[in-house]
Amino acid sequence: MKCHGLARGYLLDATGRMLKANSAAENAFGFGFSEVKNRNYDSLRLGVLHPDGKPMRPEEMASIRAMMEKRPVTDDIMGIKHPDGTKTWLLVNAIPLLDDDSELSGTVTTFVNITSRMQAEEEREALLKDLEIINQKLGQSNKELQDFAYIASHDLQEPLRKISSFGSLLQDSLKGKLDEDQQENFGFLIDGAKRMQAMIDDPLTYSRLTTRAKPHERVDLNRVIEDLKDLELATLLDESKGIIHVPEPLPPVQGDPSQLHQLFQNLIGNGLKFHSEGITPEVSIYAQIKGKMVHVEVHDNGIGIGEEYREQVFTMFKRLHSREKYQGTGIGLTVCKKIVERHGGSIGVESASGGGTVFGFTLPRGSYSASA
Repeated sequence: MKCHGLARGYLLDATGRMLKANSAAENAFGFGFSEVKNRNYDSLRLGVLHPDGKPMRPEEMASIRAMMEKRPVTDDIMGIKHPDGTKTWLLVNAIPLLDDDSELSGTVTTFVNITSRMQAEEEREALLKDLEIINQKLGQSNKELQDFAYIASHDLQEPLRKISSFGSLLQDSLKGKLDEDQQENFGFLIDGAKRMQAMIDDPLTYSRLTTRAKPHERVDLNRVIEDLKDLELATLLDESKGIIHVPEPLPPVQGDPSQLHQLFQNLIGNGLKFHSEGITPEVSIYAQIKGKMVHVEVHDNGIGIGEEYREQVFTMFKRLHSREKYQGTGIGLTVCKKIVERHGGSIGVESASGGGTVFGFTLPRGSYSASA
């Protein structure tokens, strides 16, 4: 009698009756052979499932089609939904047996129970879907927070600017008419408004490193430093009589031009600002190509940073000195760390109290153009 093969070790005849089964197949299907012998497969009411868990008619099974076409079955995944609602997942491999007339006479079928693997995969996909929903909600929440921060900062800064500017005008108009305490109080008022503005501006600068990032391009660090000398750091250089050294031309890097400008402004500015009285601040900048990265070092002869504070200096709002002695909000180095890490690099500091500071960091190497 000609038999058609059904995966899992059952043999069917041409009418679909069960003829043979091994014990492993019986366990997989959940029936003893005595219960199913000579019964038609359809009468077992087993739910056959696609790998995605959707119902599948037996004639849709790759193993059945392959057998009918006299082809081997390789790694076919089939799910079985039992009458009690439980599921079994099997990995099927089968070889057709042909008679002398090259007709299908049976199959040799092996399978592996992969239920635990498929359950783990289902759980993983469910978690990924949950995570995607959470990420969408977080993205919406972040956008709302960014919009709120922008509006709040604008609304807060406007009255602060008025307090500062009108306070200064009022102080000037009353010059000579105020006693020493009144003059000092005006100073506290104006200084407080300016510091509040800085405390609003600096966190916004930090948040915009991500929200307002620009596409990366080739950046000439030598040009960046020259621009800083002429513009942003010009007043500080003049007041401190500081010096910026670039002993050798710096190699180009790849990055966001405005963020790299901010990075060097913060590091060089710190070197010029944190120095001892009577010592001319000097900042030297070195760079070396290391594979696909450029290692940059910014050296200064300032007051240094104690070993116990080296990790803390990159923490937001962490100040090592009083505002009376050194101005700032304590966020500049946090911004530096964020910029470097956004560019795929790392940053660290080496220093000894009173012995100057070296900030070392890496940035992606920039490509040289023909005109460079």
